[in-house]
Amino acid sequence: MADAFDIFVKSVHGNWEGLSKMKSQFEDSYQGYYGAGSGDAKMKYTEQYVEDCGYLNGLPETIQQYFDYAAFSRDLFISDLDEEDGHIFSKNY
Repeated sequence: MADAFDIFVKSVHGNWEGLSKMKSQFEDSYQGYYGAGSGDAKMKYTEQYVEDCGYLNGLPETIQQYFDYAAFSRDLFISDLDEEDGHIFSKNY
């Protein structure tokens, strides 16, 4: 299938370079799908991001409960991220 796709791209578009660059940009930008189930995709992404980065690690739970996920999420999506139909994309690729 991949060979057929390469042939298609070369014959229809003349070269692979433009599509290859677009694919690379997509891979750099795409953060994942967070729209499954109930809830807000932006908030799901933010909660996972905070956990993955360990921002609250080492803080007592009594302090962690005061972290404002909604404000942090809003700030992330103002400057660094976009959400479309549950898919999260970085603007910094």
